[in-house]
Amino acid sequence: MRTIGWLAVVAAAAGACGDPQGPQQRDGVTALLEAEGRGPNPVDIKSERAALAARDQAFGQAIAAQGITAGILSGLTNDAYLLFPGEPYVQGTSAIEAIFNANFDAGSAFLWHPLFANVSVDGSVGYTFGTFEYTQNGAHGFWGKYIAFWRKQSGGAWLIQAFAPVFYLRPAGELPASFPNPEDNGRGNFTPVDLALERQALLQVDAAFSQASVDLGQAEAFRQFADPHAITLGNPDFIIGRNAIFESRKGAAPGSQLSWTPQVADVGPLGDLGFTIGNFVFRSLSNGQPVFSYGKYLTVWQKGPDGVWKFVQDGGSGNPPPAAP
Repeated sequence: MRTIGWLAVVAAAAGACGDPQGPQQRDGVTALLEAEGRGPNPVDIKSERAALAARDQAFGQAIAAQGITAGILSGLTNDAYLLFPGEPYVQGTSAIEAIFNANFDAGSAFLWHPLFANVSVDGSVGYTFGTFEYTQNGAHGFWGKYIAFWRKQSGGAWLIQAFAPVFYLRPAGELPASFPNPEDNGRGNFTPVDLALERQALLQVDAAFSQASVDLGQAEAFRQFADPHAITLGNPDFIIGRNAIFESRKGAAPGSQLSWTPQVADVGPLGDLGFTIGNFVFRSLSNGQPVFSYGKYLTVWQKGPDGVWKFVQDGGSGNPPPAAP
């Protein structure tokens, strides 16, 4: 979510989300799908995960068949959010179409590689991540990764409600053979929630996360708010698991500070899975003077059986500096 490392890549116009790593990564998805969680809600988690994984794969096939812009739009809700590198986040298909049309032409393609899928207790919302390669007229351009939050529509079709691609000059490394571990969902006595109240509660959790980053430092804040199986997008490799996320952020330079402002939240009907979107500010020091970098983030949150929200995936990208007042 709040990662600074790819800002230079965005400025250099390198860009897309993924690295094809072949059977090992696909085996990881299979392992997850075979780990079925059950709870009081009568949903087959294994089948729902498999359906979402297949839908993400079909999304990539649509991009290949229809072209980047048309393919992306075919998989989005009308009110979807896009977090595109180098741009403020936008909402709605018209704004999203304009961004993709401005950045990719008819010779552009994404080679899509979904890696992970998980769903809420009732199978109504879910999230995925994966990699892709960008090509231009068949020639390699750059690499990237993505995270996406999905919502099942009234007719049963899955569409993306929030989408964050990130772009890199180097491919991501392979996921470890032990990944993924089954997540502890499909358990817990979740019942329908007041959606407006639950959205506000999740915004407050994310705001507390930011305050912890200011008060305790980003490493400790991420350790406290991460699910044990959380991933962050990293640069260029995924950072997998709470401990690895903590270690990756321990080296923050003295005087640096990462903070953010949550602006959007949404949740599933049972309030066990949701996302937040907001803007971050990273302050560093150069020759004793503060230097600021800006960006936006998408964070997916999962509520445990104990009722506590923890983030399960997190990524973001840079923004232009805000306009002078």
